[in-house]
Amino acid sequence: MKYQSCTDYWLDTKDYSFRGEFEAMYRDVEDPWHCNIETDSLNNRHFMEILFSDCNHYASILDIGCGLGGGTQQVYKRNGGGETQRWEVSATAVEKARNTYQDICFSCRDILDHTHRNKGKFELIILTEVIWYLLGGLDRLFQKVGHLLKNKGFLGVKQYFSLNQKYGTDLKNGINGFEDFIHMRTDMQFDTKVTSIVRG
Repeated sequence: MKYQSCTDYWLDTKDYSFRGEFEAMYRDVEDPWHCNIETDSLNNRHFMEILFSDCNHYASILDIGCGLGGGTQQVYKRNGGGETQRWEVSATAVEKARNTYQDICFSCRDILDHTHRNKGKFELIILTEVIWYLLGGLDRLFQKVGHLLKNKGFLGVKQYFSLNQKYGTDLKNGINGFEDFIHMRTDMQFDTKVTSIVRG
């Protein structure tokens, strides 16, 4: 293992600069952050209830940054199938996901670099714990998401915000900074928002 923790693969904790070594992380670590082990956690089940609270089935879903596929498999099952695309920047993660969930299609794509021709294609787009990794291109991220999301479609964002944020404070700071970004720099509005405060 190249670093002591998964965090060190994407963030230099000495100067808080972005590393983004996701390929190395997925090669070195079997299940980063125990994402596949904890797919049925209370936190994830709560997110699932939010996603499906007003809709029992989405005709088209895009999961951006699907990792090893555990979370997107839960969405696929809850949705009862349907067209679901799963994008992940790490080729190693995609290969592992394909081996685990052989009936599901995973693609190695970078949302920030990919050219998308299908405007308004998806009824639901999911961003689960990926905002920190895309912070340097947050404007582009939401431009592309807005391009891909159908009119009145649903964007589900599940994200942990540190109470003592040290990375990216110049771009946004904490959940309030993220909310300000959404209000001021996108055309999106919050439909359902759940905030959980955890103090150590």
